[in-house]
Amino acid sequence: MNWNVHGMNSPAKRATICQIASSHRVSMLCLQETKIENWSPAIVRELGGSRLQGCAVLPAIGTSGGVAILWDANALDIRTHAVGAYSITAKVVFPSGDPSSSFWLTTVYGPVDDTMREDFLSELTRAAPPMSEPWIINDDFNTIYETRDKSNLNLNRRIMGRFRAAIDRAGLREIKCKNRKYTWTKAPKPGDDVMAVFDHFYSLARGNFSDLNRAMIFLLPKKDRATTVSDFTPISLIHIIAKLIAKVMSMRLATVIDQIISPAQAAFQKKKCI
Repeated sequence: MNWNVHGMNSPAKRATICQIASSHRVSMLCLQETKIENWSPAIVRELGGSRLQGCAVLPAIGTSGGVAILWDANALDIRTHAVGAYSITAKVVFPSGDPSSSFWLTTVYGPVDDTMREDFLSELTRAAPPMSEPWIINDDFNTIYETRDKSNLNLNRRIMGRFRAAIDRAGLREIKCKNRKYTWTKAPKPGDDVMAVFDHFYSLARGNFSDLNRAMIFLLPKKDRATTVSDFTPISLIHIIAKLIAKVMSMRLATVIDQIISPAQAAFQKKKCI
C-alpha cells in the first residue's frame, strides 16, 4: 500500500492508518509526507500494529516531508536499504528464495522548492539498480512531466523537461491509473478547510487549546457620528469551530455512552431521565 498521508503527528491519524492497513492485510506500507522528525518504537507500533514491525524511515525536516516503509517480516524481507535526502531505496525479497521473486523499491517524496529539484532528480537517477533487476517507485514527486497531469496552466516546462529526462535515464515507465483520472493538483475541495481544522484540533492533544476560545470584539455604532464609548454596542464575534468539534464528539460519544456509564452513575442519555 502506498499513501501520502499529509502528516501523521496526531495519534488519531496514526490509529486510522493502522486500522486501514490492518483491514487490507497489507504486507508493506509505504508512506510519504509523514511530517515526523523524531521516530520512536512506539510510533512504529501505532502505525504497523502487530504485523508491520519492520521499519525504515527518512525523518522529516521540521514538519516538512518525511518517508517511511513498514513491512511484515513474515511475508517478505528487506535485505538492504539506503536512505537519501528525498527517498528510501530497498531490496525486497520474498521467502521463496527464488532470485526472480525479488525487486528493488524506492519510496519518494520530492521537494516543493524548485531550487532543490536538481538534487532530487540526481538522487533519483543514482538510485536506479542494474537494468536487469526489476525496480518500482511509489511516490509523490511533487512535479509532473505531462501537461495533462495538471488542472491549470501554471506549468514549469523547464522542470518538466528535466524530470522527463531523469525518468528516461533511469529506464522508468509510468503505470497508468485505470478507470479514473489522476492529477497532481492540490486544488482545494469543498470542506477541505474545515477538515484541516479538525486535523489541527487532534494534533493539539495535551497541548494548548486557547485557539478554540478566541473571539473578536466589534463596536457597532448606535447612531450616526458616534464618538464616545456609550455610542457603541459591543458585539463578540465567535467562530463556530468549537461548536462543530463539540457536535462531532457528542455524536461519536452517543454510540458508546451507554457502555461506559454505570447504571449507578448519573448522566444525561437520549430517551432517559435522571
